[in-house]
Amino acid sequence: MTEALAQRLLDEVLAGGSASPRLSVIGLCKNAGKTVTLNHVIQAAAHRGLPLGLVSTGRDGEEQDAITELPKPRIWAPAGAWVATARGALGAGTAEVSTVAELPMMTPFGPVVIGRVERDGEVLLIGPGSVARINSLLTRLEAHGARLSLVDGSFDRLAAAAPAVTGRVVLAAGAAYSTSMAETVAQVRHVLDIFDLPQAPHPNHTNPHHSVSIIHENGTVTAINASTALGDPEPIIEALTAHSGGYLALHGALGDRLISALLRRRPPLAGVIVQDPTRVLVERNLWRRWRRQGGTAYVRQPAQLIAITTNPYSPVGQDYPARAFHQAIKDIANRPVFDLQAGLSPEEA
Repeated sequence: MTEALAQRLLDEVLAGGSASPRLSVIGLCKNAGKTVTLNHVIQAAAHRGLPLGLVSTGRDGEEQDAITELPKPRIWAPAGAWVATARGALGAGTAEVSTVAELPMMTPFGPVVIGRVERDGEVLLIGPGSVARINSLLTRLEAHGARLSLVDGSFDRLAAAAPAVTGRVVLAAGAAYSTSMAETVAQVRHVLDIFDLPQAPHPNHTNPHHSVSIIHENGTVTAINASTALGDPEPIIEALTAHSGGYLALHGALGDRLISALLRRRPPLAGVIVQDPTRVLVERNLWRRWRRQGGTAYVRQPAQLIAITTNPYSPVGQDYPARAFHQAIKDIANRPVFDLQAGLSPEEA
């Protein structure tokens, strides 16, 4: 049953139509089931004979979590897969990996290398971190023959899903997030709201020399003298008030300070435009307040959250009833939801 569900999840992954699709797997928190989800997708792809490329945004595949010291599932790599990892990680797994290239990208475990898996086994993936470097690694893996590239995203790091990396993501939601199932469901709803933001009405209107701009209803652009939207919000609020609003366009992230100022001062505003969903870094309750009071946001480049996996088991707190948790996420998701451990399908009642 679980193998069939993994194949169905792989079908969702491949449904975009790209010749060399990319997917990020991210977790709602640590121990949410991200690595279990990744391994199921890897095994399903290997069963179909799809050449894989594997990379991590941070450090994944170790036996014990570096922060919590809890045991972790290892990342399994089939023979024929291509991996990008630190040279110092090559001997940490059971897979036999031959190095084909060493790159000028450094990690605490040495330079990043491209390797080919010669014998099935477990691997330790250590990545260079930045979006640009992960994108470069994926391009190299595809050049070597990877036809499905999978990115193991560090916990709670949405940047792995940025359009510049993969633009497509599976979210692992687990009971480890909170002892309260309602709290975990609320956080999943928050992530969904961000990924489902509509495309900007003026996606190509921007000022390339400024991080913050106002796009007026007629499409003209006025730069705001602010190096980032994460700093003092007052220059931004004053500019919006002086120009009678428009769309606030950000090159960087949208954070709590600006949203708090928009709630407090309420200048004229048609909406906030960010580059993509991964740039929204606003605390859930603050975001919900702003949205309830009419706050609107748009993205220049959408990213697809294509499916969710649920994990009702927590190594750090209270487990959830598997069917109840699966159903609660299904009720809000509007996309397929799988429990790959309990064997619950998107249609399961």
